[in-house]
Amino acid sequence: MIKTGTAVLFMGVALLASCGQSDMQETGTTQAAASSAALQVQDKQPLSDVKSVTDQKGEGETQFNRLLQNEKSVSLFSLLHRDREQMKQEAGTPQEEGSFEGAPFMRYGSGTFFFPGGSEQAEVFAVQNPEITAGGVTEQAGSPDKAYENKMEGLWTEEYTYEDGTIIVEKQAENTEEISTLWFKSS
Repeated sequence: MIKTGTAVLFMGVALLASCGQSDMQETGTTQAAASSAALQVQDKQPLSDVKSVTDQKGEGETQFNRLLQNEKSVSLFSLLHRDREQMKQEAGTPQEEGSFEGAPFMRYGSGTFFFPGGSEQAEVFAVQNPEITAGGVTEQAGSPDKAYENKMEGLWTEEYTYEDGTIIVEKQAENTEEISTLWFKSS
């Protein structure tokens, strides 16, 4: 009886060992197939338009400049980060000067510079009723990082965040193509 029990025990151990070996082979094959599939997917994925806060310095300003390429105010944008006197020397007397929500501003045509928080240099640039549409912005800049209804202003707002600043699109409604104001706020 002991010999029969021992034989059954050895057969059971051998059977379990062979099952384990089979599982290890199948797992290895499955892992290799999954790894190969992941590599194929990785190789075939298109480049992404997704931005991140690790973008190169100046990328937000460069993107905003591209968005303004058909605007008369595109040359004005180069005056961002200059003080009031430098701006007046280069662009002449502004059409309007004043204060908006506590920040001094200087308006030249459809482009307005803001000097927030007592800054001596222009840190914000806004273009009223730009020629570019919301679809054009999305086509060039990708999907916004934030999109929300600004209930205080009664506007739909989309934000594109870069290391050097934020591009802000304001529209009358979410599905409207016409942009009310296109902003760049330096970081």
